[in-house]
Amino acid sequence: MVVEMLPVVADGEVPAKVRSNSLTKRKQWLSTDILGWLTRKLPADAYAMLAVTMTDLYPDESWNFVFGQASFKERVGVFSFARYHPSWTFDPVDDGTEKLVLGRAAKVLTHEMGHMFGIRHCVHYECNMGGVNHLEEADATPMHLCPVCLRKLYHAVRFDPAERYEALAKFYRENGFKEEETWVVKDAAAIGAAK
Repeated sequence: MVVEMLPVVADGEVPAKVRSNSLTKRKQWLSTDILGWLTRKLPADAYAMLAVTMTDLYPDESWNFVFGQASFKERVGVFSFARYHPSWTFDPVDDGTEKLVLGRAAKVLTHEMGHMFGIRHCVHYECNMGGVNHLEEADATPMHLCPVCLRKLYHAVRFDPAERYEALAKFYRENGFKEEETWVVKDAAAIGAAK
């Protein structure tokens, strides 16, 4: 599947309700407004569209925040890096920050994309499609899909398992995710997809 990066959109161009979070006092956008806007912007030749922002999100007035949100039917989603970066909690930024933020972003991006492919929250195994409610839970979530959700993704996309595992192993290797690389190589071997 080809991925196309669209031009950056300035804050003022996003027609989303803005509030100040009552706990953090930081700006938040209403994620459902963004989903509606993305639905109207979705190109005719696109399967899905996902927006990425550094602004915190909330899905409803009764919620404190949401890491990301996607629509099954409209094939659009949005996620925020805001709470994934150590600066959110005023933690120090060091040499491991880039890898930490990349890993967190990869998890939520693939999770929200899973929703756009029709996969609901997983209740079967430890899985990237499991729901998360706080950062510690997100950090403990694996990057990989469980066998049930992997089958659902295959049904939606019809990918070549060997090519998928090869691409994942390469991404993990190039970005220093040794544990994930080991896992995907073992999983590829288990299904006979290893080259």
